[in-house]
Formats: sequence, structure tokens, C-alpha cells
Amino acid sequence: MATLRKQRNKNGDVYVVDFSYGGKRIVRSTKTTNRREAQRILDDIQGRIARGKFRLDDYSKDDIRLSVYLEEYFSQHTRHKMKSTINGEKTYTKTFLELVGDRILRSIDKSTMYAWKDARLKKVNPVTYNLERRTLQAIFSVAKELGYLDENPFKWLPKLAEEQRRLYLEDDEISVLLAAMQKDAQDARNAPQRKICQLFKQCVELALYTGLRRSELLRLESSNIDLKSNRIHVEESKSKKHREIPLMPKAREILRAIGEDMFRSLNKDWVSRKFAEYCQRVGLQGFKFHSLRHTFATKLIEVGVDILTVSKLLGHSDIRTTMIYAKVQPKIMQKAIDRLGESYSATPQLPESKEGLVREAEILQAISIHSRPLLMSSANKGM
Repeated sequence: MATLRKQRNKNGDVYVVDFSYGGKRIVRSTKTTNRREAQRILDDIQGRIARGKFRLDDYSKDDIRLSVYLEEYFSQHTRHKMKSTINGEKTYTKTFLELVGDRILRSIDKSTMYAWKDARLKKVNPVTYNLERRTLQAIFSVAKELGYLDENPFKWLPKLAEEQRRLYLEDDEISVLLAAMQKDAQDARNAPQRKICQLFKQCVELALYTGLRRSELLRLESSNIDLKSNRIHVEESKSKKHREIPLMPKAREILRAIGEDMFRSLNKDWVSRKFAEYCQRVGLQGFKFHSLRHTFATKLIEVGVDILTVSKLLGHSDIRTTMIYAKVQPKIMQKAIDRLGESYSATPQLPESKEGLVREAEILQAISIHSRPLLMSSANKGM
């Protein structure tokens, strides 16, 4: 019979599991002082024995606590990542640790994962849940590679279906937003307030005309702008690669107007909050500053730009990311059908003349002659 008991070592009273396997008595330390964690380990052993999947070697491996692993992960495995990405990972892992407890990594089982899932879905929507799940799954994949896990526990949790919503702004919505921003600039009580309102509006417009990320816009310097070659040079994009973005006339006008300080006086959190305030004021739900980038991508697709070019303009290293941004919309499909209809309309028609009518009769006669054996053979098969 499998049992739990305490055993004293240099770290205090540690639980050991005592069970039988293959006719032999086996005693193994759980390396935990927490009875609930030790019980989970014992239950896991009994479950594996019952399913015929127990391997004694699995319980001779080094175990590690969740908090210790996370400390190792963030100190050794995130050097190539952007600060914003690391901050997101730290937020998600902190919540995960709070919900499941600082347990031995190998003791995380299906019930633990289902409990985490249920707790998160009480707080967040499926989109945010999927983002957290995907991020944590990647972090636990590293634990598996290091030998701390035999399988990734997040594989037990499938991705949730997400409600499809429009990520881009329509032309009339853009007009309403910009009009509200312009009104604030005109109604400003003093010159500094007017300047900041106008600068924010120019930041929004430049995002629409270039597809630049918020961070890329706020980091812009005059050295990045080449009006002679009509280009913006983005040196520190998310993919860590240099890219060039051609300028349309409206973008050139903005860059000439804002001066050498560019958008340095704007704070990223303030920009996001201000944009959300304007959306709320004009009755637009579910949009954020990043929606301007979605709008840029969608408009490129609408005017017939191929997906590879869109991907390069956005600075994506994987074209599948671009497909998420630029989903085909009904009006794009309508334009495609309209163009196809135009091509059919351009097909030469037989002339409305005596010669044309004679030629048409000859074609119909030929079709009748060639199809007659087929009709006859079909009739014979039916007999």
C-alpha cells in the first residue's frame, strides 16, 4: 500500500513516498515539506503505475520549485527579448505562481492546470487567456528542454475560440476621431496645451500613414527621416531588423511640421490612455492605439498590395503574423468580384451581323454533332 511519511534531513522534515512496484518496496523523497504537494506526487505515481506508464528513473531526476525555475528562466533565457515582452512574461508568471502555489514543477498536473484556467477565465476574456496560455506554454517548454519536466502541462489546455471582431478603423471613424482631436487643439486654453493636442493628433495620423508601432513612433529621431529619398529608416523595430518605409505626401507634411524634437515629449502610457479616451468620447468600442497599425495593413490589402509587401512594410519576420493583421474583409472580396466581372465584360462578343449569326449557327451545329454520340452512349447505358 502506498503511504506518505516524514523524514528528517538537513532542510527539516521532508515527505517521502513509500510504495510497491514490480514486487519491490520503493522509498523516494518528494523533496518537499508540503503535505499537499507530496500527496500530488504520490497520486501521480499511483496513476502512472495504473496506466502502465511508471518509470522509476523519472523519480530519480532533480526536482525544482516553480519560483526557483522562474528565477533561473528570467536570469538566463530572456536576454534576446525586448523589455516589454519580458515584463509581460513576468506579469503572467506572477499570476500563475499566485494561483497554483510555489510547488515542485513535476507536481503540476491536469487538475492544477484546469484550476488555473477556471480562475483566469473569471478575470479575463478568451483573447487575453489565449495570450497568457501561449506565453506560459513557451516558458514551460524551456523547463522541459532543461529536463525539469517530462511534458509541458499547458498541452492539456487547448486554445479557446475567440469572438471575431474588427481590428481596424473605418474611414468615417477615423474622420470622427481626428475631428475630435482637432477641436481640442482649437479650444485649448493656452499655447502649450494647443501644441500637445496638435502633436498627439500628428502622432495618430503618422501611425495611420506609416504603420509604425507606438514605440517606433516615440523613438523617432530626425536622423531616421530622409526626405530626399522619401523614406523613414526604422533602426530598432521589434524584429531587431532595419527597415525602410516610403512616405506618402501627408506623412511628409507631418514630418516637416513637427520639427527635430519629433514625439519625444509624448509618453507611451499617456499616448495609449489618450487614444482610449478619444475612442470612448466618440463611441468607438474595442479599439486601441495599435488599431492604427491594423488599419494601415488593412488599407494596403484593400488597394491590392500583395501580402509579402505588406509584411515588409510592417516589419514582420514571419508572414503569418501579417495574415493576422490583414484579414480579408467583405468589401475587399466585393472589389475582387467586381474586377473579375469587368474582365468578363471585356471578353470579345460575336458581332450582331449576318456573318456573326452564321458563325454562331455553325458553332451550335458543331456542338450538337459532337455531343450526339455522348447522348447516345448514355442512353445505351440506361437500357
